[in-house]
Amino acid sequence: MQDIAELKRVVRTQEQRIDQLEREVSRLTSRSPDRGGSRSADKSPASLNAAWKNLKNWGRVAQGMSEKQVLDILGYPTSARTGENGTVKTLFYTEPVGNTGFLSGHVELENDRVRVIEKPALK
Repeated sequence: MQDIAELKRVVRTQEQRIDQLEREVSRLTSRSPDRGGSRSADKSPASLNAAWKNLKNWGRVAQGMSEKQVLDILGYPTSARTGENGTVKTLFYTEPVGNTGFLSGHVELENDRVRVIEKPALK
């Protein structure tokens, strides 16, 4: 039982580290100059996609939508995680703000259908 608790602690620590690294990558890529071409058609991380930053687009996302429908509206997420049982997936949209904060929202899907929508908020 202690081994399971230790594994859970390690997983939580790794999740926090991954989130920190993803924010750093977003920060660094958002500072790089645009080298031409349209970013709106680019299937790169959410930090390069402005669609998710528009609150009107979040208002278009509804419970019961498929992941593809969400991606068509908000674009590709900064990161995604699948739950232990494989039926729950969370799409994270984040971008650093200043040195200590970040803008973050997420969409949680179960069996490829939206069940939770958390609009972006400053954290």
